[in-house]
Amino acid sequence: MAGSAIRPKALFDPPWLRIAQSIIGLFFLTAAYKKMIDSFFGEAAAPLRPDLEWWLSVDWPVQGYRQFLTFMLPHSNWLAVAVITLQALAGLSLFLNIGKRYGAMILLFVQANIFLGTFYGGIGFNTFVGLSLWLGLYYCWEERMTAAKWRALTGIILVLHAAFLYLRFTIGDPWTSAFVWQKSHFAADIMSISPSLKTLVLWISERPVGPWLWASMWWILVLLLPLMLMRRSRLFAGALLLVILTLRVEIWLNGVTSEGVLWVLTVFVWLVAEEAWQRKYPPVSLLPSGAFLRFLLRHVRRYVRGWWTSMLKSFPMKYFPYQLTGWSIFFGLTTVTIFVAFAAPAAFGLQNFNQWGGMYIDRWCHVDLASADPKLVTGSLLLRESQNAGEAGTRSVFTVPMHNHTTCLMWAASQCGGKAQGGWTIAWITASMNKQPLVQGVNICALPLPQASLWFPHAL
Repeated sequence: MAGSAIRPKALFDPPWLRIAQSIIGLFFLTAAYKKMIDSFFGEAAAPLRPDLEWWLSVDWPVQGYRQFLTFMLPHSNWLAVAVITLQALAGLSLFLNIGKRYGAMILLFVQANIFLGTFYGGIGFNTFVGLSLWLGLYYCWEERMTAAKWRALTGIILVLHAAFLYLRFTIGDPWTSAFVWQKSHFAADIMSISPSLKTLVLWISERPVGPWLWASMWWILVLLLPLMLMRRSRLFAGALLLVILTLRVEIWLNGVTSEGVLWVLTVFVWLVAEEAWQRKYPPVSLLPSGAFLRFLLRHVRRYVRGWWTSMLKSFPMKYFPYQLTGWSIFFGLTTVTIFVAFAAPAAFGLQNFNQWGGMYIDRWCHVDLASADPKLVTGSLLLRESQNAGEAGTRSVFTVPMHNHTTCLMWAASQCGGKAQGGWTIAWITASMNKQPLVQGVNICALPLPQASLWFPHAL
């Protein structure tokens, strides 16, 4: 039985695999739509060409693929149309569950080409593209899944997770010594899913245990790796991983954007499939579990099961088409969180930084700084600087933060009265996004925006 294929219908009761598949399809469908708007109706005057030129200039492609990209440079518009169309077809196929395997093959083909074009782009880029490759491979195999294939898919997830942890290790996440500069960057340049959440995180970080809690997240993620290898702890370790990844995106939203969301979605798909596998068939084990660990987990599981049972007695079970379990509640809450916080945050009054399908689309906040009103002071007496928000200040924890119009305006206002890189006092600021001014001809420092210093505080 362990080596036989899983029957397709066996994984669709309860329907979380189908729901997770629709979410993935919607994500890539939105990505295609946003790339089309940005490439042909937005800022990008030559679709894909700047990206291809950059990849070639920094030697990211593998050697054999470099010649292909060089050949395609003059035809970048047609290449952009092909990529967007294929991505849209893959997303639509998964969303509607029509020709799912063919859609997965298309997704795998597109992402494989991106992987070859960015192979030497570093661990961060490889893990990002690797998540999309994993999704394409999973949906190619889903209807003919075997124990060997599932071991491989689980192993790939763990390798990607380990690679990401290594990248965070090189940045300094495990050590409290990185707390000061990371917190400074978070306060000055990062916006969470809401300003209230950011304020709460800063308040917690200022407690005596703040630096230790800050650094402990990396160690917890490392601990989850061996737990996800063992049969009895894999589901609960995966659930904790999903919760931590979701909180990371909500807290560091404009710093992680679509990459962080793709991590959440991929782990969600893996966890739903793992729960379905363990519910229908004996769990697949990558490593044997020890007798002591089995003993410990048996008692923990007994306690958790008793807690869930007592809580679920209050639910009207007759209104549900299938038995309501703790995992159904967890997957349902995760689905709601994905839609509210990531897919449609603006509808709920939350921040939106193009995190839903906004892959390879930049939304930087550009500011022009001056020491005085350029209309009144000219020549050598007027000092000027230009920068993208978050580039010239502290070191970035993830990437240079993206912005929307509101946060760009607030970030620019938070610079008023501060010191420019040249050491002079900033008295005049104009800001723009996508080459469009936010407030035409008006000094942002003259606008009444007292909450700007609360959204992006600097004296921390």
